[in-house]
Amino acid sequence: MSQCLITNCDLLYKAKGYCRKHYEVYRRNTDPSYIERRKISGLKYRGNNKDKQSKRQQEWRKTNPEKLKAQIKRYNYKRYHNNPQKSIERVMNWRNENPYKVLNNQIKHMTKIADFYNKNMNEYRWANMSWSKLVKKLNNNACIVCGSTGELHAHHIFHKAKYPELSLNINNGLPVCVPCHKEVHGWGLVI
Repeated sequence: MSQCLITNCDLLYKAKGYCRKHYEVYRRNTDPSYIERRKISGLKYRGNNKDKQSKRQQEWRKTNPEKLKAQIKRYNYKRYHNNPQKSIERVMNWRNENPYKVLNNQIKHMTKIADFYNKNMNEYRWANMSWSKLVKKLNNNACIVCGSTGELHAHHIFHKAKYPELSLNINNGLPVCVPCHKEVHGWGLVI
């Protein structure tokens, strides 16, 4: 048995000296090298018409925002779920490189929740610290998961971002140690 006549194709021939793939192209186009020429011409077209393509892409993005959101969501889902540890590392590196942006985001978040209670950011921060101390004290200053009495965090059962009205509710908190808090949120887990 001999190989396909097309260069760089190691498949065995089917008919007329071509493998199955190239024979199907031959039947449709009468020239199996058509695929290779089409690839090359496509690359040349993209190289010569970058401006036209970018304008078309911008127009499409403006006219199809729902489709664009769906594509971005699929891309991010695949990117995260294929390697979640790499995504976590990427986020942590970004936080380390951009401390001012992180601080501004935290201030914006705190201000948003403080506005819900008609307080300024510092008043809300003090109220949140008092809430934290009270939650720890009510549970005997011990981690609810493992019972350790080391460094404790007050964990919101219903997250502040989603339920700001419950952020200062005493029944919405549990004292947890730092390792258990990381485990509860999934921070630093190696999957």
